[in-house]
Amino acid sequence: MDTIPLLQCKHGYLYRVSSRNLIAGVFNEKNGGFTGVREKFGHEYLFTEYHFDNGPPFGTTYPKQELEKCPFEPDENSKELHDWMIEKGYGLV
Repeated sequence: MDTIPLLQCKHGYLYRVSSRNLIAGVFNEKNGGFTGVREKFGHEYLFTEYHFDNGPPFGTTYPKQELEKCPFEPDENSKELHDWMIEKGYGLV
């Protein structure tokens, strides 16, 4: 499956991604990142990783498939976004 270029990603849409810590993320055009659910040391939280086109060392995410429009803004502090992603099954790796 090909990677979707940064300029073709849509703000506020959920994407299936290949990255270090996420399986899916909501794209934020303001920072070129994808916010998704990450787990570390038994703690589950929202985390942002950035599109590969942003370049090293932070560009670690390859969006593979647009899934759907998200009803929430891609904000790392949004409990609603976190709960929605878990409910949809796009939580942990």
